[in-house]
Amino acid sequence: MKNWIFLSFMLVSVMGFAQSDQNAYRNVSVEFGPKIGLNRATVTDGDYLTGFTGGFFVEIPMGKKLALRSESLFSRQGAKAKGSTPELKLNYLNFPILAKYYLGEKFSFEGGPQIGFLLSGKGGNLVTDDYKVVDFSVAMGVNYRIIDQIEVGLRFTPGLTDITKPRGNVKNTVFQLGLSFSL
Repeated sequence: MKNWIFLSFMLVSVMGFAQSDQNAYRNVSVEFGPKIGLNRATVTDGDYLTGFTGGFFVEIPMGKKLALRSESLFSRQGAKAKGSTPELKLNYLNFPILAKYYLGEKFSFEGGPQIGFLLSGKGGNLVTDDYKVVDFSVAMGVNYRIIDQIEVGLRFTPGLTDITKPRGNVKNTVFQLGLSFSL
C-alpha cells in the first residue's frame, strides 16, 4: 500500500512540474483521451490469439522531444494452445508508464514498465487460482501521428514474470496495434 501511495504522489508531482513549464519547451499541451486496438498475444509455448484492448491515456510533455505517457487499458491476452487444448483467454487491466521520445512532429518511440492485474480468465481446464494476479512487463513501441488528434502505434510487450503459481515459467507476450484519440 505504501508503494501505491508513493507512486501516486510521484505521478502527481511530475504532472504538476510538467504543467508549469510545458509551453517553454514545446507547443503541445497535456493530451488525454481514449485508446482502442488489437492484440496478438501468446503465452510461452502457445500460438497467437487475437484480442481487444481499450482504455484511456494521459500524455504530459516533459521537454521539447520528451513526454511521459500513462495508460489504463483493458487487455484480452492469452493463447491458442497447440493441439486439441482450447483457447486460453486472460483479461487484464494494464497500466503502462512510458517515456516517449519524439523524432519530429509525426514519429515517436516509447518504452517503459507495465503492471497488469488479472481480472478473469477462461478456457480449457483453467483454474484462475493457478494464475498470479500481478504481471510485470516491459512495453516498447513506435507511433505515427496521422493528424493532430489521432495517433497509430505498434507496441511489443514481453512479460517479465511467470504468470502461473505452480512455477511453469509461463510468460505473456503481446503485440499491440492501437489508435489513440486526443480530446
